[in-house]
This record gives sequence, C-alpha cells and structure tokens, in this order.
Amino acid sequence: MKRNPWNVYLGDCAVIDSYLQNKPLSSPVWGFAHFLNIFLRAVGQPAFVNNPLLGLIILIAIFLPDWEVGLGCVLGGGVATITELLLGLHPWGLVSSGVAPFNGALVGCVLPSLYPLLHGTGHAAGLWLAVCLGSVATIFCAAGCNNILDKFNLPFMTLPFNIISICTFLTLLPSQDEGLDSSSEALTSPSPISWAGVVEGILLSMGQVYAVNNMLGSCLMMLAVGLYSPRLLCLAMIGATMGCLVPLIFLPPTLHHQIYQGLWGYNPLLSMAAASCVFTQWSWPSLLAGTVNTLSLSTVLIQQALAS
Repeated sequence: MKRNPWNVYLGDCAVIDSYLQNKPLSSPVWGFAHFLNIFLRAVGQPAFVNNPLLGLIILIAIFLPDWEVGLGCVLGGGVATITELLLGLHPWGLVSSGVAPFNGALVGCVLPSLYPLLHGTGHAAGLWLAVCLGSVATIFCAAGCNNILDKFNLPFMTLPFNIISICTFLTLLPSQDEGLDSSSEALTSPSPISWAGVVEGILLSMGQVYAVNNMLGSCLMMLAVGLYSPRLLCLAMIGATMGCLVPLIFLPPTLHHQIYQGLWGYNPLLSMAAASCVFTQWSWPSLLAGTVNTLSLSTVLIQQALAS
C-alpha cells in the first residue's frame, strides 16, 4: 500500500513513530525521545492533532500570550506523561499517540489561565502544586474512564480533565471576602451586535480550547490544525461559527462579550470535529450528525442550560 505523503511529517507524522518503534524506553537517550514525542502529541490532542511537530507549534502558541500558561502546559503535560510511563496504566497505543496524558496538559493550561480570575492576584505556589497533583490524577481518572467506556467503544476524551478541574477549582475557590466584584459586568449597558466581534470570537474559539484568549496564538493553533488535516480545520471552524451565531438568538446583549471572546465557540468547535470526522469516518451523514451534536445534543443548548 502506498503511504500517504501528507502523513510523513504532517498528518500523524508516521516517520517519527516508525523511527522510535524499536528504541528502548529504558535507555536515557531514547527514553527522553519517547517522552518528548508523547508529550508534544499530548499538547496537540485537545485539538485532535496527533503530531509532535505541530504540537510544538501549538505549545509556542500557548506561550505567546502568557508564559506562565505555557509553563503550566509543560508542567502538567510533562508530569502526566512521566506518570503514565512509570505506571503503564494505558495501552501503548493510547500512550504513544498522546491520548493518555493529554488531559494533564489541558489541566496545566486552564488552571493558570483561570486562577487570576478567581483570586484577582498572580499565580500562587498552591496553584502549581494543584497543576502537578491534578495532572497525576488525570492519568488515574483517564485509566478508569477508559476501562469503563472502552467496553462500549467510546473515547474518554476530556472527561478526566473536567472532573479534576471542577474538583480543583472547588478547592481553590476564594472565600466570600476574597471574591471578585462582578457588579461591573452586570451594569454594562446593552449594545448592538458587533459582527466584527462575532468574527473575532469565531477565530478565538480555537485558542479557547486551551483557555488562550489571544488572536495570534489562536491563529497559530489553526495553522497547526490545518497542516494536520485541512478537513479537520474546516469542520472545526464550521462548528465554531455555529457556536458564535446561535447564542445571538437567546443571549442577552450584556453577555455578547462572551461570544466575542470565543467562549461560546470552542465547545461547538470540538463537538463538530469529534462527531463529523475524528471519531467517525467522514461522510455527509457524519456532517449531519456533527451539526445536530453541535447545535443541540452536547454543546450550545446544554452550555446555555448550565449557565442559567
């Protein structure tokens, strides 16, 4: 069978997997090479990018707006990768593709991004401890989810990240006296729809997958996704567009800034990609399934229900 040239260095970057296939993990040099391959693939996996070279581009995009968020990604993803390599809780296929530790990388991105919003201060030592412990916990949580869901041929996706992040934020919540004053948002006067803001929200949706609210960073991530799979990028951005347009129907004007920041686009982006071409073979019925999934079953309407 003729190899798809797209997959040699782009796509799944098969050339690196082939080169490392028979290299021992016990060797310090080759063990580090395996670690780096797995870690960089884990960085790309939240956007369904299974490629270490493109994962590096995404990591650079995370570092651009805030080096501490990038550091959190390195710390969380690195700790999760090392934990998995030491304990071996997942099948090797899930490890080598970065699927097993990617929830740790996501914890490392999101906790440093959202911590200042809760406390209004810089990053405390407790945050970095939470990143380390949370990243280790995602490996155990992912293994448990995989053992259960694999019986039904279902992926665990970001379920471990969601569980660990909720528990961590409940632990790190400030006291009533420390809480941030949100009255300024409530007093914001209504304004007409900014279509430029909607477009900006669509573009920022890719960055918000990693809790990155930065246009350059988001565009670099889109570049990485597009190099991995042009189809994946197109479908993801269709989902982001739906996610930014539909809430205009029911969201009050005082909350339209959430759309402009991509906060309503990133979940539909992931839902459309997952249902239409990542976990199913691409077809017109899969596009229909992705559209239904994006608009109703798991994203826009549920996000509104949870926010109410």
